[in-house]
Amino acid sequence: MSTDDQYPSDDDYKVEEMKEYLGNTQETYKDNGGFQEKDEEDDEEEEKDEEEEEEDEYDGIDLQLQQQEGDDNDQQEENKQQAKPQQQHQHQQQHQQHQQQHQHQQQHQQQQQQEIGLVSGPLTFLCREHETIIYGPKKMHVIPNSYYCVIENPVIIDNKTNKAELDKHGQAKLKHGQKEIRFEQEEPFPLYPGEKMSGDIRALQVVLNNEAFRIRALVDFTDPVTSVKRKSGDEYLVIGPATYRPLVEEEVVDKRAAIILKAHQALKLRARIDFVDRDLKERKSGEEWLLTEEGTYILNPYEELLQTINATVLDEHQALIVQANKAFTSDADGGVERKKGEKWLLTRDDTPLYIPPPQVDVVMIVALTVLTNKEYCILENPIDPETNTNLLGELKLIRGPTQFFIKPGEVIKSIEVVRVLSPEDSIQVCAKESFDETVNTNGTIKTIHRKCGTKWYVYGPTEYIPPLQVTEIRRQRAIIRFEDLNVYIFKSQLIPIILLLFIILFFKFFIF
Repeated sequence: MSTDDQYPSDDDYKVEEMKEYLGNTQETYKDNGGFQEKDEEDDEEEEKDEEEEEEDEYDGIDLQLQQQEGDDNDQQEENKQQAKPQQQHQHQQQHQQHQQQHQHQQQHQQQQQQEIGLVSGPLTFLCREHETIIYGPKKMHVIPNSYYCVIENPVIIDNKTNKAELDKHGQAKLKHGQKEIRFEQEEPFPLYPGEKMSGDIRALQVVLNNEAFRIRALVDFTDPVTSVKRKSGDEYLVIGPATYRPLVEEEVVDKRAAIILKAHQALKLRARIDFVDRDLKERKSGEEWLLTEEGTYILNPYEELLQTINATVLDEHQALIVQANKAFTSDADGGVERKKGEKWLLTRDDTPLYIPPPQVDVVMIVALTVLTNKEYCILENPIDPETNTNLLGELKLIRGPTQFFIKPGEVIKSIEVVRVLSPEDSIQVCAKESFDETVNTNGTIKTIHRKCGTKWYVYGPTEYIPPLQVTEIRRQRAIIRFEDLNVYIFKSQLIPIILLLFIILFFKFFIF
Protein backbone atom coordinates (compact mmCIF):
# COMPACT_ATOMS: atom_id res chain seq x y z
CA MET A 1 0.00 0.00 0.00
CA SER A 2 1.38 3.48 -0.86
CA THR A 3 1.79 6.38 1.54
CA ASP A 4 -1.24 8.10 0.07
CA ASP A 5 -3.42 5.06 0.79
CA GLN A 6 -2.65 5.00 4.50
CA TYR A 7 -5.06 7.83 5.42
CA PRO A 8 -8.79 7.75 4.34
CA SER A 9 -10.91 10.71 3.30
CA ASP A 10 -12.45 13.24 5.66
CA ASP A 11 -15.94 11.76 5.10
CA ASP A 12 -15.16 8.68 7.07
CA TYR A 13 -16.44 9.08 10.60
CA LYS A 14 -14.02 6.70 12.23
CA VAL A 15 -11.05 8.38 10.67
CA GLU A 16 -12.23 11.76 11.91
CA GLU A 17 -12.64 10.33 15.39
CA MET A 18 -9.08 9.03 15.41
CA LYS A 19 -7.73 12.37 14.17
CA GLU A 20 -9.69 14.20 16.84
CA TYR A 21 -8.23 11.90 19.48
CA LEU A 22 -4.73 12.47 18.12
CA GLY A 23 -5.25 16.26 18.12
CA ASN A 24 -6.45 16.22 21.73
CA THR A 25 -3.41 14.23 22.72
CA GLN A 26 -1.10 16.77 21.08
CA GLU A 27 -2.90 19.70 22.69
CA THR A 28 -2.66 18.04 26.07
CA TYR A 29 1.04 17.55 25.52
CA LYS A 30 1.50 21.24 24.64
CA ASP A 31 -0.62 22.49 27.55
CA ASN A 32 1.39 20.44 30.03
CA GLY A 33 4.69 21.68 28.62
CA GLY A 34 5.76 18.21 27.61
CA PHE A 35 5.76 15.09 29.58
CA GLN A 36 7.08 16.33 32.83
CA GLU A 37 9.87 14.45 34.44
CA LYS A 38 9.15 12.42 37.47
CA ASP A 39 11.25 12.68 40.50
CA GLU A 40 14.77 11.48 40.12
CA GLU A 41 13.95 8.72 42.55
CA ASP A 42 11.83 7.02 39.75
CA ASP A 43 15.11 6.64 37.81
CA GLU A 44 15.60 6.63 34.06
CA GLU A 45 13.83 3.28 33.56
CA GLU A 46 10.42 4.79 34.38
CA GLU A 47 11.02 7.62 31.89
CA LYS A 48 11.97 5.16 29.17
CA ASP A 49 8.84 3.09 29.92
CA GLU A 50 6.70 6.21 29.55
CA GLU A 51 8.26 6.99 26.18
CA GLU A 52 7.68 3.44 24.98
CA GLU A 53 4.04 3.60 26.09
CA GLU A 54 3.52 6.82 24.17
CA GLU A 55 5.17 5.37 21.07
CA ASP A 56 3.02 2.24 21.40
CA GLU A 57 -0.05 4.47 21.72
CA TYR A 58 0.82 6.30 18.50
CA ASP A 59 1.57 3.00 16.80
CA GLY A 60 -1.82 1.67 17.95
CA ILE A 61 -3.54 4.66 16.44
CA ASP A 62 -1.72 4.12 13.17
CA LEU A 63 -2.64 0.40 13.27
CA GLN A 64 -6.33 1.18 13.79
CA LEU A 65 -6.21 3.62 10.96
CA GLN A 66 -4.64 1.01 8.74
CA GLN A 67 -7.29 -1.58 9.70
CA GLN A 68 -10.10 0.87 8.98
CA GLU A 69 -8.44 1.74 5.73
CA GLY A 70 -8.45 -1.96 4.75
CA ASP A 71 -12.17 -2.38 5.59
CA ASP A 72 -13.35 0.72 3.77
CA ASN A 73 -10.88 0.54 0.91
CA ASP A 74 -13.57 -0.03 -1.65
CA GLN A 75 -15.61 2.96 -0.53
CA GLN A 76 -12.71 5.37 -0.57
CA GLU A 77 -11.36 4.55 -4.03
CA GLU A 78 -13.56 7.12 -5.72
CA ASN A 79 -12.69 9.98 -3.34
CA LYS A 80 -9.00 9.05 -3.05
CA GLN A 81 -7.88 10.96 -6.09
CA GLN A 82 -9.74 14.11 -5.03
CA ALA A 83 -8.40 14.15 -1.42
CA LYS A 84 -4.88 12.97 -2.27
CA PRO A 85 -3.03 16.35 -2.15
CA GLN A 86 -4.75 17.45 1.04
CA GLN A 87 -4.19 14.13 2.82
CA GLN A 88 -0.54 14.04 1.85
CA HIS A 89 0.02 17.54 3.23
CA GLN A 90 -1.77 16.74 6.50
CA HIS A 91 0.18 13.51 6.89
CA GLN A 92 3.49 15.28 6.49
CA GLN A 93 2.55 17.95 9.04
CA GLN A 94 1.44 15.36 11.59
CA HIS A 95 4.58 13.30 11.10
CA GLN A 96 6.85 16.35 11.54
CA GLN A 97 4.96 17.50 14.62
CA HIS A 98 5.27 14.04 16.13
CA GLN A 99 9.06 14.00 15.57
CA GLN A 100 9.51 17.53 16.94
CA GLN A 101 7.47 16.75 20.03
CA HIS A 102 9.46 13.59 20.64
CA GLN A 103 12.81 15.42 20.27
CA HIS A 104 11.64 18.27 22.50
CA GLN A 105 10.60 15.77 25.14
CA GLN A 106 14.03 14.06 25.13
CA GLN A 107 15.91 17.39 25.26
CA HIS A 108 13.75 18.64 28.09
CA GLN A 109 14.32 15.45 30.08
CA GLN A 110 18.10 15.57 29.52
CA GLN A 111 18.22 19.23 30.50
CA GLN A 112 16.30 18.56 33.68
CA GLN A 113 18.58 15.66 34.54
CA GLN A 114 21.78 17.72 34.02
CA GLU A 115 20.78 21.01 35.58
CA ILE A 116 21.89 21.42 39.19
CA GLY A 117 20.96 24.69 40.81
CA LEU A 118 22.04 26.57 43.92
CA VAL A 119 19.49 28.15 46.21
CA SER A 120 20.81 30.50 48.89
CA GLY A 121 18.88 32.10 51.71
CA PRO A 122 17.19 33.80 53.30
CA LEU A 123 14.03 32.35 51.69
CA THR A 124 11.44 29.60 52.02
CA PHE A 125 12.12 27.01 49.36
CA LEU A 126 9.40 24.77 47.91
CA CYS A 127 10.82 21.86 45.97
CA ARG A 128 8.94 21.22 42.71
CA GLU A 129 7.73 17.84 41.53
CA HIS A 130 10.60 17.34 39.07
CA GLU A 131 13.29 18.67 41.48
CA THR A 132 15.30 16.85 44.15
CA ILE A 133 17.44 18.27 46.96
CA ILE A 134 20.81 16.59 46.62
CA TYR A 135 22.77 18.60 49.20
CA GLY A 136 21.90 20.68 52.20
CA PRO A 137 20.60 22.76 53.62
CA LYS A 138 24.00 23.76 55.00
CA LYS A 139 25.42 26.86 56.58
CA MET A 140 27.45 29.16 54.38
CA HIS A 141 31.19 29.42 54.86
CA VAL A 142 32.57 32.27 56.93
CA ILE A 143 36.27 33.17 56.80
CA PRO A 144 37.33 35.24 59.83
CA ASN A 145 40.25 37.61 59.96
CA SER A 146 43.71 36.01 59.52
CA TYR A 147 42.22 32.85 58.01
CA TYR A 148 41.93 31.48 54.48
CA CYS A 149 40.71 28.50 52.51
CA VAL A 150 41.52 26.82 49.18
CA ILE A 151 38.73 26.29 46.64
CA GLU A 152 39.04 23.79 43.79
CA ASN A 153 37.21 24.46 40.50
CA PRO A 154 36.22 28.01 41.54
CA VAL A 155 33.45 29.94 39.78
CA ILE A 156 34.19 32.74 37.33
CA ILE A 157 33.28 36.10 38.88
CA ASP A 158 32.00 38.92 36.71
CA ASN A 159 34.10 41.99 37.49
CA LYS A 160 31.20 44.34 36.83
CA THR A 161 28.50 42.69 38.91
CA ASN A 162 30.89 40.87 41.28
CA LYS A 163 28.68 37.80 40.89
CA ALA A 164 29.19 34.40 39.38
CA GLU A 165 28.87 34.19 35.61
CA LEU A 166 26.11 31.87 34.37
CA ASP A 167 25.76 29.94 31.11
CA LYS A 168 22.63 29.70 28.96
CA HIS A 169 21.23 26.97 31.21
CA GLY A 170 21.67 29.02 34.38
CA GLN A 171 24.68 27.01 35.54
CA ALA A 172 27.66 28.78 37.17
CA LYS A 173 30.79 28.77 35.00
CA LEU A 174 33.77 27.08 36.66
CA LYS A 175 37.54 27.22 36.26
CA HIS A 176 37.97 23.48 35.99
CA GLY A 177 41.28 22.09 37.25
CA GLN A 178 42.28 25.35 38.94
CA LYS A 179 42.47 26.52 42.53
CA GLU A 180 41.64 29.76 44.29
CA ILE A 181 42.58 31.05 47.73
CA ARG A 182 39.93 33.07 49.54
CA PHE A 183 40.75 35.26 52.49
CA GLU A 184 38.57 37.22 54.90
CA GLN A 185 35.25 38.26 53.32
CA GLU A 186 32.56 40.61 54.50
CA GLU A 187 29.69 38.25 53.72
CA PRO A 188 29.33 34.47 54.06
CA PHE A 189 29.49 32.60 50.77
CA PRO A 190 28.19 29.24 49.49
CA LEU A 191 29.93 26.71 47.29
CA TYR A 192 28.45 26.53 43.80
CA PRO A 193 27.80 23.13 42.19
CA GLY A 194 31.20 21.79 41.15
CA GLU A 195 33.21 23.83 43.66
CA LYS A 196 35.07 21.97 46.39
CA MET A 197 36.92 23.18 49.47
CA SER A 198 40.35 21.60 49.80
CA GLY A 199 40.85 20.91 53.50
CA ASP A 200 39.45 23.12 56.21
CA ILE A 201 39.57 26.85 56.83
CA ARG A 202 43.12 27.47 58.08
CA ALA A 203 44.87 30.25 59.95
CA LEU A 204 47.44 32.35 58.12
CA GLN A 205 51.02 31.51 59.03
CA VAL A 206 53.01 34.12 60.91
CA VAL A 207 56.71 34.55 60.13
CA LEU A 208 58.49 35.65 63.29
CA ASN A 209 61.51 37.87 63.58
CA ASN A 210 64.75 36.15 62.50
CA GLU A 211 62.72 33.63 60.52
CA ALA A 212 61.85 33.24 56.85
CA PHE A 213 59.80 31.02 54.56
CA ARG A 214 61.53 29.51 51.55
CA ILE A 215 59.05 29.79 48.67
CA ARG A 216 59.11 28.07 45.27
CA ALA A 217 57.14 29.32 42.24
CA LEU A 218 55.00 26.62 40.61
CA VAL A 219 54.17 28.59 37.43
CA ASP A 220 55.23 31.81 35.76
CA PHE A 221 53.42 34.75 37.36
CA THR A 222 53.82 38.32 38.59
CA ASP A 223 53.82 38.82 42.34
CA PRO A 224 50.77 40.96 43.16
CA VAL A 225 52.51 42.55 46.17
CA THR A 226 56.02 43.26 44.90
CA SER A 227 55.21 43.25 41.15
CA VAL A 228 58.25 41.00 40.63
CA LYS A 229 58.02 38.56 37.75
CA ARG A 230 58.56 35.01 38.92
CA LYS A 231 59.43 32.06 36.74
CA SER A 232 58.49 28.47 37.40
CA GLY A 233 61.06 26.94 39.75
CA ASP A 234 62.31 30.25 41.18
CA GLU A 235 62.96 30.25 44.91
CA TYR A 236 62.83 33.28 47.20
CA LEU A 237 62.38 34.24 50.85
CA VAL A 238 59.55 35.82 52.81
CA ILE A 239 61.39 37.32 55.78
CA GLY A 240 59.65 38.06 59.07
CA PRO A 241 58.17 39.57 61.02
CA ALA A 242 55.18 39.29 58.69
CA THR A 243 51.96 37.40 58.03
CA TYR A 244 52.34 35.14 55.01
CA ARG A 245 49.42 35.30 52.54
CA PRO A 246 49.75 32.24 50.29
CA LEU A 247 49.22 32.22 46.53
CA VAL A 248 48.09 29.29 44.38
CA GLU A 249 51.07 29.92 42.09
CA GLU A 250 53.63 29.12 44.82
CA GLU A 251 54.36 26.67 47.62
CA VAL A 252 56.20 26.80 50.94
CA VAL A 253 59.30 24.58 50.82
CA ASP A 254 60.53 25.02 54.39
CA LYS A 255 61.04 27.45 57.24
CA ARG A 256 64.50 28.86 57.90
CA ALA A 257 65.75 30.27 61.17
CA ALA A 258 68.41 32.96 61.27
CA ILE A 259 71.96 31.92 62.14
CA ILE A 260 73.59 34.07 64.81
CA LEU A 261 77.19 34.78 63.91
CA LYS A 262 79.36 35.70 66.89
CA ALA A 263 82.75 37.34 67.06
CA HIS A 264 85.64 35.30 65.65
CA GLN A 265 83.23 33.03 63.76
CA ALA A 266 82.54 32.49 60.09
CA LEU A 267 80.02 30.65 57.93
CA LYS A 268 81.32 28.48 55.13
CA LEU A 269 78.76 28.67 52.32
CA ARG A 270 78.40 26.99 48.94
CA ALA A 271 76.30 28.02 45.93
CA ARG A 272 73.72 25.48 44.76
CA ILE A 273 73.30 27.16 41.36
CA ASP A 274 74.53 30.30 39.60
CA PHE A 275 73.02 33.36 41.28
CA VAL A 276 73.74 36.87 42.59
CA ASP A 277 74.04 37.08 46.38
CA ARG A 278 72.82 39.88 48.65
CA ASP A 279 76.13 41.72 48.18
CA LEU A 280 75.48 41.72 44.40
CA LYS A 281 78.34 39.30 43.79
CA GLU A 282 77.94 36.68 41.11
CA ARG A 283 78.35 33.18 42.50
CA LYS A 284 78.96 30.09 40.39
CA SER A 285 77.46 26.69 41.11
CA GLY A 286 79.69 24.87 43.61
CA GLU A 287 81.61 28.02 44.61
CA GLU A 288 82.51 28.30 48.29
CA TRP A 289 83.15 31.42 50.36
CA LEU A 290 83.23 32.73 53.94
CA LEU A 291 80.82 35.06 55.68
CA THR A 292 82.46 36.76 58.68
CA GLU A 293 80.08 39.65 59.40
CA GLU A 294 78.72 39.50 62.95
CA GLY A 295 74.97 39.39 63.53
CA THR A 296 72.03 37.34 62.25
CA TYR A 297 72.04 35.78 58.81
CA ILE A 298 69.33 33.90 56.91
CA LEU A 299 70.54 31.65 54.14
CA ASN A 300 69.58 32.55 50.59
CA PRO A 301 67.47 29.84 48.89
CA TYR A 302 70.40 29.10 46.60
CA GLU A 303 72.99 28.93 49.41
CA GLU A 304 74.04 25.85 51.35
CA LEU A 305 75.66 25.96 54.79
CA LEU A 306 78.67 23.66 55.00
CA GLN A 307 79.89 24.46 58.51
CA THR A 308 80.29 27.11 61.16
CA ILE A 309 83.99 27.79 61.72
CA ASN A 310 85.45 29.09 64.94
CA ALA A 311 88.70 31.03 64.75
CA THR A 312 91.81 29.26 66.02
CA VAL A 313 93.88 31.27 68.49
CA LEU A 314 97.58 31.21 67.69
CA ASP A 315 99.87 32.05 70.61
CA GLU A 316 103.36 31.28 71.79
CA HIS A 317 102.35 27.72 72.64
CA GLN A 318 100.28 26.80 69.58
CA ALA A 319 100.61 26.91 65.80
CA LEU A 320 98.84 25.44 62.77
CA ILE A 321 99.89 23.36 59.80
CA VAL A 322 97.54 24.06 56.87
CA GLN A 323 97.27 22.67 53.35
CA ALA A 324 95.91 24.15 50.12
CA ASN A 325 93.12 22.04 48.58
CA LYS A 326 93.48 23.91 45.28
CA ALA A 327 95.80 26.45 43.70
CA PHE A 328 95.13 30.07 44.73
CA THR A 329 96.82 33.35 45.62
CA SER A 330 96.88 34.09 49.34
CA ASP A 331 96.14 37.76 50.01
CA ALA A 332 96.79 37.25 53.72
CA ASP A 333 100.38 36.22 52.95
CA GLY A 334 101.08 39.16 50.68
CA GLY A 335 100.00 37.60 47.41
CA VAL A 336 101.90 34.32 47.76
CA GLU A 337 100.86 31.72 45.21
CA ARG A 338 99.94 28.43 46.81
CA LYS A 339 99.83 25.18 44.86
CA LYS A 340 97.38 22.39 45.45
CA GLY A 341 98.65 20.10 48.22
CA GLU A 342 101.21 22.59 49.51
CA LYS A 343 101.60 22.76 53.29
CA TRP A 344 102.95 25.55 55.46
CA LEU A 345 103.19 26.60 59.10
CA LEU A 346 101.20 29.44 60.63
CA THR A 347 102.32 30.98 63.92
CA ARG A 348 101.41 33.96 66.05
CA ASP A 349 103.80 36.06 64.02
CA ASP A 350 101.59 35.49 60.98
CA THR A 351 98.18 36.08 62.60
CA PRO A 352 96.83 35.89 66.16
CA LEU A 353 93.43 34.52 64.98
CA TYR A 354 93.02 32.29 61.96
CA ILE A 355 89.89 31.28 60.08
CA PRO A 356 90.80 29.06 57.12
CA PRO A 357 89.34 30.16 53.78
CA PRO A 358 87.54 27.58 51.63
CA GLN A 359 90.77 26.93 49.67
CA VAL A 360 92.66 25.87 52.83
CA ASP A 361 92.27 22.88 55.14
CA VAL A 362 93.67 22.69 58.66
CA VAL A 363 95.93 19.62 58.85
CA MET A 364 96.88 19.71 62.53
CA ILE A 365 97.46 21.91 65.55
CA VAL A 366 101.13 21.97 66.51
CA ALA A 367 102.22 22.37 70.11
CA LEU A 368 105.44 24.14 71.01
CA THR A 369 108.41 21.79 71.59
CA VAL A 370 110.57 22.90 74.53
CA LEU A 371 114.01 21.42 75.27
CA THR A 372 115.92 22.11 78.48
CA ASN A 373 119.69 22.31 78.73
CA LYS A 374 119.72 18.63 79.68
CA GLU A 375 117.63 17.46 76.70
CA TYR A 376 118.02 16.98 73.00
CA CYS A 377 115.75 15.61 70.24
CA ILE A 378 116.19 13.77 66.99
CA LEU A 379 114.14 15.24 64.11
CA GLU A 380 113.20 13.18 61.04
CA ASN A 381 112.79 14.71 57.56
CA PRO A 382 114.02 18.17 58.52
CA ILE A 383 113.29 21.19 56.34
CA ASP A 384 116.11 22.44 54.12
CA PRO A 385 116.19 26.20 54.76
CA GLU A 386 117.49 26.92 51.27
CA THR A 387 114.90 24.98 49.25
CA ASN A 388 112.17 24.96 51.93
CA THR A 389 111.58 21.27 51.26
CA ASN A 390 111.91 18.19 53.45
CA LEU A 391 115.15 16.20 53.42
CA LEU A 392 113.44 12.84 53.36
CA GLY A 393 115.16 10.04 55.24
CA GLU A 394 117.63 12.31 57.02
CA LEU A 395 117.90 13.08 60.70
CA LYS A 396 118.72 16.25 62.60
CA LEU A 397 119.89 16.55 66.20
CA ILE A 398 118.65 19.57 68.13
CA ARG A 399 120.17 20.26 71.56
CA GLY A 400 118.57 22.32 74.28
CA PRO A 401 117.89 24.72 75.70
CA THR A 402 115.59 25.77 72.84
CA GLN A 403 111.94 25.84 71.74
CA PHE A 404 110.43 25.46 68.29
CA PHE A 405 107.41 24.33 66.22
CA ILE A 406 107.89 21.39 63.92
CA LYS A 407 107.24 22.25 60.29
CA PRO A 408 105.16 20.33 57.74
CA GLY A 409 106.64 16.91 57.10
CA GLU A 410 108.94 16.95 60.11
CA VAL A 411 108.59 14.31 62.80
CA ILE A 412 110.16 14.25 66.24
CA LYS A 413 111.65 10.77 66.48
CA SER A 414 112.58 11.03 70.13
CA ILE A 415 113.47 13.42 72.91
CA GLU A 416 116.43 12.19 74.91
CA VAL A 417 118.19 13.23 78.09
CA VAL A 418 121.86 14.21 77.94
CA ARG A 419 124.10 11.44 79.34
CA VAL A 420 125.77 12.80 82.45
CA LEU A 421 128.81 10.67 83.33
CA SER A 422 130.47 10.80 86.75
CA PRO A 423 134.14 9.88 87.16
CA GLU A 424 133.20 6.28 87.87
CA ASP A 425 130.89 5.99 84.82
CA SER A 426 131.64 5.06 81.23
CA ILE A 427 129.71 4.28 78.08
CA GLN A 428 130.73 1.90 75.34
CA VAL A 429 129.61 3.15 71.91
CA CYS A 430 129.96 1.95 68.31
CA ALA A 431 130.04 3.88 65.04
CA LYS A 432 127.22 2.92 62.64
CA GLU A 433 128.93 4.72 59.82
CA SER A 434 132.20 6.50 59.20
CA PHE A 435 132.33 10.09 60.37
CA ASP A 436 134.58 12.71 61.94
CA GLU A 437 133.95 13.39 65.60
CA THR A 438 135.02 16.55 67.37
CA VAL A 439 136.02 15.94 70.98
CA ASN A 440 137.30 18.10 73.81
CA THR A 441 140.18 16.50 75.68
CA ASN A 442 141.48 18.48 78.65
CA GLY A 443 140.45 21.73 76.99
CA THR A 444 141.94 20.72 73.68
CA ILE A 445 139.51 20.39 70.74
CA LYS A 446 140.49 17.83 68.18
CA THR A 447 138.86 15.85 65.40
CA ILE A 448 138.90 12.07 65.40
CA HIS A 449 137.97 10.00 62.38
CA ARG A 450 135.74 7.13 63.35
CA LYS A 451 135.37 4.19 61.03
CA CYS A 452 132.21 2.16 60.70
CA GLY A 453 132.12 -0.56 63.38
CA THR A 454 134.70 1.07 65.61
CA LYS A 455 134.00 0.69 69.34
CA TRP A 456 135.33 2.91 72.11
CA TYR A 457 134.58 4.08 75.59
CA VAL A 458 133.51 7.48 76.75
CA TYR A 459 134.62 8.13 80.34
CA GLY A 460 133.39 10.66 82.84
CA PRO A 461 133.18 13.15 84.22
CA THR A 462 131.41 14.69 81.19
CA GLU A 463 128.07 15.34 79.46
CA TYR A 464 127.74 13.15 76.45
CA ILE A 465 125.30 13.38 73.57
CA PRO A 466 125.74 10.49 71.14
CA PRO A 467 126.09 11.71 67.54
CA LEU A 468 123.54 10.48 65.03
CA GLN A 469 126.18 8.08 63.59
CA VAL A 470 126.80 6.45 66.98
CA THR A 471 124.82 3.85 68.85
CA GLU A 472 125.20 3.15 72.57
CA ILE A 473 126.17 -0.40 73.47
CA ARG A 474 126.25 -0.43 77.25
CA ARG A 475 126.96 1.67 80.30
CA GLN A 476 129.25 0.49 83.09
CA ARG A 477 130.74 1.65 86.42
CA ALA A 478 134.31 1.38 87.78
CA ILE A 479 135.07 -1.79 89.77
CA ILE A 480 138.08 -0.31 91.60
CA ARG A 481 137.86 3.20 92.98
CA PHE A 482 140.59 5.34 94.47
CA GLU A 483 138.63 8.52 94.96
CA ASP A 484 141.38 10.27 96.91
CA LEU A 485 143.79 9.60 94.08
CA ASN A 486 141.04 10.15 91.51
CA VAL A 487 141.82 6.75 90.06
CA TYR A 488 139.04 4.52 88.76
CA ILE A 489 139.54 1.15 87.16
CA PHE A 490 136.82 -0.25 84.97
CA LYS A 491 136.24 -3.85 83.94
CA SER A 492 137.39 -3.11 80.45
CA GLN A 493 140.69 -1.83 81.89
CA LEU A 494 141.22 -4.64 84.41
CA ILE A 495 142.75 -7.23 82.05
CA PRO A 496 145.36 -4.84 80.61
CA ILE A 497 146.31 -3.76 84.13
CA ILE A 498 146.67 -7.36 85.34
CA LEU A 499 148.85 -8.17 82.37
CA LEU A 500 150.93 -5.10 83.06
CA LEU A 501 151.40 -6.09 86.71
CA PHE A 502 152.25 -9.65 85.74
CA ILE A 503 154.95 -8.44 83.37
CA ILE A 504 156.37 -6.12 85.98
CA LEU A 505 156.49 -8.86 88.61
CA PHE A 506 157.96 -11.30 86.16
CA PHE A 507 160.84 -9.05 85.30
CA LYS A 508 161.40 -8.15 88.94
CA PHE A 509 161.64 -11.68 90.37
CA PHE A 510 162.88 -13.78 87.49
CA ILE A 511 165.09 -11.54 85.46
CA PHE A 512 166.53 -9.05 87.85
